[in-house]
Parts: sequence; C-alpha cells; structure tokens
Amino acid sequence: MAANYKMAAENVLEKKQIIDSVTEYKLYPEFVPEHNNEERMEYLSFLGAQCVHAAKELTCGYIWNNDKFNLTVQANETGCKEDLPACLVGRTNVKGNIEDEWLIVNICFELTKRIRGLVISIQDEDGQFLLIEAAEYIPTWLRPENSDNRIFIYGGEVHIVPIPSHPGEVTLYPAGTPSVGVAVELVRSQAHPTKCSNHVQQVISKRMGKLSQKVVSLMHTAHCYLPLPAAHVLAHKPHLISHAVHALCERDPLDMKACRTLSLFPPDDCVKTAVRFSKLLYAMLIREPFAPPKNSGFILPSRSHSDFKSYELGMKVAYGLEILASQGIPTPPTKEVNYKRHPKWPRFLQTLKEKTYFRNEIEGSKLYQTLLNSAKDFFISQLLSEKGDSSCDVLPSIGMEIHELLENVPIKKEEYKNKEVYLAPEDDDHWLEVSSEELDSLLAEYSSKSMEQVNTAESSHLDSLVHGMKVFVDKVSSHEGAEFPQSESNSGSGEISFDSEGFITGMKRLLHKLESDQSSSCSGSEDALSENGEDNELLEVMKDMDAELNLTEVGRSFAKVSQNEVGEVENDETLEPVDIDFNLVSNILESYSTQLGEAGPASNILGSMGIRLPPPTVQPETSQDD
Repeated sequence: MAANYKMAAENVLEKKQIIDSVTEYKLYPEFVPEHNNEERMEYLSFLGAQCVHAAKELTCGYIWNNDKFNLTVQANETGCKEDLPACLVGRTNVKGNIEDEWLIVNICFELTKRIRGLVISIQDEDGQFLLIEAAEYIPTWLRPENSDNRIFIYGGEVHIVPIPSHPGEVTLYPAGTPSVGVAVELVRSQAHPTKCSNHVQQVISKRMGKLSQKVVSLMHTAHCYLPLPAAHVLAHKPHLISHAVHALCERDPLDMKACRTLSLFPPDDCVKTAVRFSKLLYAMLIREPFAPPKNSGFILPSRSHSDFKSYELGMKVAYGLEILASQGIPTPPTKEVNYKRHPKWPRFLQTLKEKTYFRNEIEGSKLYQTLLNSAKDFFISQLLSEKGDSSCDVLPSIGMEIHELLENVPIKKEEYKNKEVYLAPEDDDHWLEVSSEELDSLLAEYSSKSMEQVNTAESSHLDSLVHGMKVFVDKVSSHEGAEFPQSESNSGSGEISFDSEGFITGMKRLLHKLESDQSSSCSGSEDALSENGEDNELLEVMKDMDAELNLTEVGRSFAKVSQNEVGEVENDETLEPVDIDFNLVSNILESYSTQLGEAGPASNILGSMGIRLPPPTVQPETSQDD
C-alpha cells in the first residue's frame, strides 16, 4: 500500500503548483456567523498575529534554514473553480531542510489544540506528505488523485474526509473532489467520523516528536573567532547565520570579487563568541571547502592547534556576512521606508488593542515589545503578499539590514571581550560521524518495521486466498457449472425452487432402501466385511499410484511439507506429504504473473473472492553481455 501511494504521488506532481522546497499551510478559523466580511478580515488579522507569536514561543531559539513560519490573510475567492473561504495562508521555503517542514507540522498541530474550531491543511511539492509518512496505514481507497481537500489537522489529530462506501453515505460524504468549505465544515462539525486510525496518529506523532525537545535536539552551539563587527551583527540578529552560511556555500566569482577586501568585517580585531547553528547549517559550514584570498588578513593556526576549528568557522562566517552585505545597498535617509508610516498600520494596531492582543501589558514592557514584534512581522508579511501595493517595499534586504545595524547600533568592544572569558562549553559534534554499526542499526530499525508490516499484510492476503479457494473447491457444482460461494446474507435472498420429478424419484429410492434393509439385515455383516476388503485393496492401489507418480517430473514439481512440520507421522521417505496450501498459492500467483496485468483466469477467480492483487512487477531483462 505504501509503495502504491508513493508511486502514484510521483505521477501527480505535475498537477501541483507548489514550488520545490516550499511548504504551504492554510488555517481555516471558525467565524461568528453574525460577523460581516470586514469584521472577519479584522479577526483574521488578529488571529494571524496571535499564531505568529505562538509559533515564536514554541520555537524560541531555533534557527530556521531559510524562511520562518509566517502567515498572511487570504480573502474569499469567488468566481474561480471553487469558492475558497477566507483563511490564513503561510508559505515557508525550507530550502531542503526536512526538519523545518516537520517543525511547521508540529506548530500546526499545537495551534489546532489551542484555538477552538481551527482546521489546517498542509502540503509541499510532494503533495500530502503526511499520508506518505503514514502510507502503511491509510485507507486503501485513498490515492493522490482523490486526496485533494480531504486531509486536515483538527484538534491535534489527522482527519480524512472519506468517500461514500455505499449508497447510504452519498448524502453524508462527497463522492468527487469536495470544496474546501464543505470539507472543513465536515471535519469541524464531527457529525460523521473523519478522524484517522490510531496507527496513523501514532506514526505522525512519532515522526514529529515532542516540540520542545525537537527544537533543542536540532540546534548546535560552536565557538567561533569572529571579527568584532560580525560578532556584533550576530548578537543582535542571530537568525542571519543561516543566510551567511548559504551565501558562502552558494558563492560565485562575483561574490568573491566583491568581498575580497572585507571592508565591513576586517580580521584586525577578533573575539571568541558562541554562535548557534542548526545542525544542518553547522554541517554545511564545517564541510564546505574554503580558502581565503591572499592578503585577506586571516591567518589560521595549524590544524593541530586546539582552536583551529574555531578560527576556520569564524573566517567562513565573516565571509558569508560580507557577501550578504555586498548584495545590499544602504537606503538614503531621505528615502527611508518605515512600516509605521503605512496607512493600514494604525488601524491594524487598534484592532489588536481592541481584541486584547497585548494582554493588558504596559506599553514598553518586555512582553509588550515581544508581542509588538510578532505583530510587525505578520503585518510586513501581509504587505509583501499584496500585489500591486506600491508601498509594500517595507522590508529591507538582508544586506541593508546589516548596514543599518552597523551604522545605528554602537559596538561595545569591552562587553564582547568580557563575554569571551565566560563562554559556556561548545557542543560536541561527534554526531557528524556515523559509524557503520550505527548506520546498520538505523537501517535495521526501519527495515524491520517495514518488513513486519509487509509480512502481516501478505499473511492476511494469503490466508484469505487459501480459505477462499478451499471453500470454492468444496462447493458442490452441477452440470450448469461451478458457482462461487455467496455470503449468508445473499444466500437466503434467492427465489425458492421445487423439483417435483426429483422429489418423487428421491422418495422411491428411500422406500426401496427401507425394503432392502429389512430383507437383508441378516447378511449385513458379510457385506460389510466384503466392503472393507475392497476399501483396503483400493487404498493399496492408490498408494502404489502415488509412489509411481512421485518418481516422475510432475511428482517432483510439488512442494513437500518439511520433516519438522510432519514429525514422525510418515515413515516412508519416498512419499513425503505435499504442502497443498503452498502449491495452491504459488501456482495461482505464477498464473497471475503470466497475465502481465491483463484479465485472465487467476485474476477472475481472485476478484470474485474480493482479493485485489497489485499489478505484477516486470523485472528488466539483462543482456547476455552483462
């Protein structure tokens, strides 16, 4: 089942409009029916700022690989292929870091627990990746081509809007692709079950892990000897480390030409500081080969030096920041753009105050500023998403951000020198090296789970196949042909038939048997002895036939029961009992494979018993030269 879903997912990727490495999530809140459209938009703005702040709290201290969790308001879209309800939309470019994607999944699960009535859908360029993760346990009817608008997160659990399984459910569940509004209301109302099985919930929960522990386990702190301005930039904006690492690893000759002199981050005065990376960023940086240009001023100690790694990491970070700064041009003071000057900002801020977003905090307090920063991030994201807004250019480039920080925030050299003495120990990076034993254990763990699931499924299919064939063979047939056994519910639904001639013939035979029993009661014992003798003689003939057949090619083609299973019941070594069930299954599967997916006797017999086998896998032919 898992393989079928994953293969089918690859076939529908062309229909997806999500950019590679982008995770898209949509939040559908529960509105008050009496609210008009304007009031709903204000509520969405308030809810968006609230969710962004909750995501910041849940991932406090985490360094995103590229984009962080973000949300924008999407109004109702009518007149298109389907009416989309107003919602909050977020798109995060994880830039290849799958852990960022699952961190967003964790945030979505937590938000649905905190906010009543909130329903969330999430997917990436692969489609419904939650189903791919739990492909072993999803319903058999679910395919990528019919999964649109059916997979949601609600109340901290995964929900699937089912399709009608019988005519009575046609009015309950949508048969085709449901509209988003209908599907969301169906999940939220819980009038009919949409919650996934416990197996699916457990697989997704295990993959996510505990959020607080996940954030800590994905981070790595290392010591770096940085130029003083670089340490100053990262102290105030630690998230820039991800952009600096990517800038260095993705550099081109033009970037190296622009940062040859290191005008902003000269290595004249370096300080030792602790820099927080994600494990992916740390691995990228430490494995990136880089030699500084001549006359750069960086002098690295020998590789045997205890601080060589710290000096090398600091040099790479400095060059990454220099590349970023070279890509941004400082904004002239006369043309400085401020989001506070946008005409929508006062109304947005007033809406947050009316809905007690700031939790009655005093303006200027630490919590108030934290909430204000989250609201500012949401407001800027919303402006950037609005098309045709000439004043949405309110977010400076990363290069401009670095220039403004160095120009406006003074560097306190003594403060950084004092911190250098009290640095906490850096984290051990032995996790970079995976031994062959650890790799084997990881592979064995995943393969054992997969094989256990496959073996369980295959065993159930084989048992049903053998049982169905035995019932079919034991079924009494007539000159009109063999019929497959019907269920008890269907067997009693046919019309009653009466064969008068057969009934009279049967009664005559019964009366004749009673008369013969009375007349031959005295000679019954002799006839019984005669019949026993004939039976013994027939058994001997059949045994001789089996022995003769066992020496032929036909006899040797049958699989025999192993001696461990037989025990000492059969002493004749030349007549090993045949494994009837094994031969039955192997012959049917062999016949099925020769059909090459087309109709044939094997597929017809299996289909009548409700067994659907996947198409046979055709092995590629190898040439004789190979």
